Amino acid sequence: MRYLINIWRITKREMKILMKNPIYGWCMLLFPLLTMLFFTSLLDEGVPQEMPVGVVDLDNTSTTRALVRRLDAFQTSKVVDNYSSVAAARHAMQENQIYGFLYIPKGMTDNLLSSRRPKVSFYYSNVSIAAGSLVMKDLKTIATLDSAAVGQATMRAKGYTPEQIQTFLQPIRIDLHQV
Repeated sequence: MRYLINIWRITKREMKILMKNPIYGWCMLLFPLLTMLFFTSLLDEGVPQEMPVGVVDLDNTSTTRALVRRLDAFQTSKVVDNYSSVAAARHAMQENQIYGFLYIPKGMTDNLLSSRRPKVSFYYSNVSIAAGSLVMKDLKTIATLDSAAVGQATMRAKGYTPEQIQTFLQPIRIDLHQV
């Protein structure tokens, strides 16, 4: 019984301290509640989808058009415009019309088919970290997939079986389940 009386005395003492300093109540009750509401409402609709991206395709071949179609097929990216130059795409990105763009230089398909390792560039804005990261992931994935598609076509022409091609291009199979 004596323990309960001591607990009651301590509780009364602490409540008096809380009443004298309202900042304690703010830090214990109101601030955590507001923080919880802020972070739960931040992404209440889930991961952003169909974020606008652009393409600067100076090669304009069937291979690069297929590459652009594959980029547009991603869930988080939507190709909204083809730009004639890097400066125009960069200006659109600075105006917040697009989150990033893919730059395909002239002669990319020829270099790719002759195994001269063409350079494909992508630019993205990381002002919004979530949008920038998702757009960067899509642009990087599409550049990697394009390289694998050419390797697959080359190996098929050399007579490799589909199992051999798959083993060479993807030696470790990834089972990914994104939320």
